[in-house]
Amino acid sequence: MKESWLFSAPFAQPIVTTDYREHIPPLHTPLKGLWVANMFQIYPHDRGQNYSFDLANRLVRSVILSASEGSLAGQRSFAGAQDDKARGSRL
Repeated sequence: MKESWLFSAPFAQPIVTTDYREHIPPLHTPLKGLWVANMFQIYPHDRGQNYSFDLANRLVRSVILSASEGSLAGQRSFAGAQDDKARGSRL
């Protein structure tokens, strides 16, 4: 590791507004190979550990899928993963 950064939020959990889902950042970033998972993507759940583990599992599945496809095409947004989960499909 060459560098590290610490980010903190002013609140213990995100403040959810009526359009919150529209502002959830995707798991992938514009930078190839850089993925993000944080407390803002746990929506619609609260900040329990089990939801954090679920988010981590979804992120790992997305990274593996992306690697197996050999491109960034496998990177999925949180909303897309939630929609798949609601339909009962799995990555």
